[in-house]
Amino acid sequence: MSQISVNNLSWQYDGRSRPAISNISFDVEKGEFILILGSSGSGKSTLALCLNGLIPQEMHGKFSGEVRIEGLPTDKTSLSQLTQKVGVIFQDPESQIAMLKVEDDVAFGLENRLIPLDEMNIRVKESLKSVGLLEYKDNITSNLSG
Repeated sequence: MSQISVNNLSWQYDGRSRPAISNISFDVEKGEFILILGSSGSGKSTLALCLNGLIPQEMHGKFSGEVRIEGLPTDKTSLSQLTQKVGVIFQDPESQIAMLKVEDDVAFGLENRLIPLDEMNIRVKESLKSVGLLEYKDNITSNLSG
């Protein structure tokens, strides 16, 4: 079974005269990396939103085809279940920073998944430590630099 399977995927936003993406098909196997490349407006972000289930579950439009993540259909699987398997990071970090402090921003996703506070604190600390940012946990997130 493919990790990601996309078959004849098309999506047209409400109010638009043509599809944002049309008849896309591909599979991604475990351990395989792919690059989604295209010019502005070519449908990269739309495809990402289909992969994480926000399209069609939270956005209005015309959806056809099938997207499966580890065998789960993204149009029928709960978003809370899908977020455990797939996430999306877009190009503009400013639009993705949810909290002021680094530690709180790392905890944000866990809070949304209703992870118990004790477990969340442990996981946040371990995550920050694993990427060498534990000493920056109280810093302002937007002040971090590559």
